[in-house]
Amino acid sequence: METLRDLIEECEDQLNEYALERLDECDPDDIAAAVGSTDDFNDLIELHGGIIHEIADGSTPIHYSDLLDVARDDINMATSEPELGPAFGGEATPTNIIAANIFEALSNAMWEYTESDEWKDHIKTYCETNKIVLDVGGPSYANYHRAKEGK
Repeated sequence: METLRDLIEECEDQLNEYALERLDECDPDDIAAAVGSTDDFNDLIELHGGIIHEIADGSTPIHYSDLLDVARDDINMATSEPELGPAFGGEATPTNIIAANIFEALSNAMWEYTESDEWKDHIKTYCETNKIVLDVGGPSYANYHRAKEGK
């Protein structure tokens, strides 16, 4: 039985993978400059509502038994009115309400995660691994590549 916590952890893992893929495409100086500001960092890796919603949507169960398992674990999924209205066509069936509540819970949890110390530590670890110095001005591009190549 999958719980809401399990789904949230899967979404956080997907968000981490997304961020790492995006960071690998970015200039190290831009990373160093952006890490201090959540907004700048989110802009740098193109973290926005669209990707959050895409991950939440893909992680929301669609089978009745899975939806009911999550609701059994967290009764709020079955008893709260979703802000966005029912999922899957909009009929106010129990499973559509549960699915919408799960989607909203996953989306909200990922936004909260991007403000957490765990997220910040994840990004700092990436920077340390790639020898990106997070102090004023960051590393020079040449120094970054020399460090990455072991020179």
